[in-house]
Amino acid sequence: MREPILVNRHTDWNKFRDLVTERSKHSDTITTITDLEKSIQDLTHTLQWAAEQSTPPMPHPTFSIRQPLHCQALLRNRRITRKRWQCVRSKSAHQEYRNYNNLVKKELRTVRNDFFAAFFERLTPSADTNYTLWRATKNFRRAPIQPLPPLLVNGTWIRDNSEKVELYASHLKQTFSPRDFPDIHIPELDSLPPKTFSFSPHSVAYVIDHLNVKKAPGADQITGRLLRELLRFGILWLTRIFNAILRL
Repeated sequence: MREPILVNRHTDWNKFRDLVTERSKHSDTITTITDLEKSIQDLTHTLQWAAEQSTPPMPHPTFSIRQPLHCQALLRNRRITRKRWQCVRSKSAHQEYRNYNNLVKKELRTVRNDFFAAFFERLTPSADTNYTLWRATKNFRRAPIQPLPPLLVNGTWIRDNSEKVELYASHLKQTFSPRDFPDIHIPELDSLPPKTFSFSPHSVAYVIDHLNVKKAPGADQITGRLLRELLRFGILWLTRIFNAILRL
């Protein structure tokens, strides 16, 4: 299932900036590793929450075809003639049912063609309609998902999906389990170089301004566009996190 998108073309960016700025003013000081992890989690949740509060839901396009009144009348008459033919089993009743059935198929085909013709005429490649042309054609270019074939394990064929899942889970658990390595002696240094390097809010803002907003987001759904909308307090929050990573 596709992950939900945090923002769309109706996002109120002024509201997003105000919400993030208000929460950024109350961010805690980072002195320990626990504070650092909590600050990263709070910043992530703040960006996600502000984006959700500032973005109205997009109406999902529907492909249902509402039958016109004359088609509904034809469908009703077809049901009546079919019931009559099933009761009497006469040749004339059967012929009447077949006539209505062919007429219904013809009218439904016409209605369906008119619906899709009108639907494709409304598609545009511009941002005003949220790129409806690209979204409509995306599914045609997508490769179909092939079902997983049966697996042969120790001379036994596994066909059930739940058994396949258990097999892959045990394989991944064995593959990524920690391994025992001999202890390697690392000589201690008499003196470490001083930690003089630190990030400045200007350097963080410079990197954010040059992010590619078309890059796909990660699991947290935070895009480059979200980071670009951060104001002064959001930039300072990020800077404190980066400097705490170097310091701790």
